[in-house]
Amino acid sequence: LPKLTSLSLSSFSIGPSPILRQLRTLHLHRFVTMSSAPDSLSTLIHILEECIHVVDLHLSNVQWDTRLVCPRPTQYTGPALSQLRFFAMHGFHPDVVRYLLSIFAIPAPARVVLEWTYVRTENLYQHLSPGFMQALPDDRAHLPILLAITRAAIKLTLSERYLTVSPSHEPNNRGIDDVLSDTTVGLDLTLSVNPSTVSLLSIGMMLNSVCGIIGTSPLEDLRIELDKYNSTQIDWVPFLSRFELLQSLTLIGPAGKYSAPDGAVRLFDALSRDVLHSEEGQGNGRPLCPRLRVVRVQGFDGDYLTLADSAAQCCRARCSYLSRRTGIDKLTFQLGYGWSRSEVIEITKVFDLYLESVVEAVDVDSGSGE
Repeated sequence: LPKLTSLSLSSFSIGPSPILRQLRTLHLHRFVTMSSAPDSLSTLIHILEECIHVVDLHLSNVQWDTRLVCPRPTQYTGPALSQLRFFAMHGFHPDVVRYLLSIFAIPAPARVVLEWTYVRTENLYQHLSPGFMQALPDDRAHLPILLAITRAAIKLTLSERYLTVSPSHEPNNRGIDDVLSDTTVGLDLTLSVNPSTVSLLSIGMMLNSVCGIIGTSPLEDLRIELDKYNSTQIDWVPFLSRFELLQSLTLIGPAGKYSAPDGAVRLFDALSRDVLHSEEGQGNGRPLCPRLRVVRVQGFDGDYLTLADSAAQCCRARCSYLSRRTGIDKLTFQLGYGWSRSEVIEITKVFDLYLESVVEAVDVDSGSGE
């Protein structure tokens, strides 16, 4: 088969072969082997070592023995995977993902999509505690994309936990199924948990793992999506203090007439604080994220008066700290569903009244104004 360049196999046994050296695309779904789990891992590594010209590599739903203990990784220095532009691992145990990424260095131009699922075990909390970092190698040189991250999107809800980062394009809030055909540069991490497990994943734990991944990156654009169960649990000051280059921040949460503003109010309160005053008890006149220019809030609009007041207080404080006429260049509020046209007009007037003197531009968008 000298002209074969693309191979897709499902529930099929495969081993190392010279044919793999001519492939540009390789998709393995439910990789099958008659060997024990450690031998299966070794076989998979030997298969990947043959992929010297593969550009598109997708490995999915490879089930391993839960007792699998990965051996100490030995860095691979050959030509395998050096041509990758898209790499997806879906349904692997996180230890296997981490192990493979510790062996093979993924080139910076590639898009990397990783999804892993936890099953309930005796040491589940120990496995969950690293959060997103559970599947990443200790040596970040194996994922050079992490050194140039400028955009990040985080979703932390009862049903989904994921982080997507990129150096050059607008981050998305999609799950793994939606990005499989996306070949733009970036890294997507999706942690799948069931309802009985999600209580073990605290917001603080997950954000600590996010900071461990992008805390030293030159982040400029950050998007965070929460639900009503955790929108008030974030300690914004220590989290945002890592991102001094941040220019745009979007917060998405519960929306509509019956939503509480607390999550957004806590964010505005943090953005109005002096960094050293918050951390050490004395101020230096420098707010969190001093380069922040654009803030978008989607939801939290049930008590819009409180929301507008907290935003205004934040902007006034930042005006003082930054010695500027306005504390933020542009504030956008996206209302939830259920507001009538007349109510949207009234809400817009309220935001304009509170913020016109401390913000250069205020936009109020209606979800479904009638």
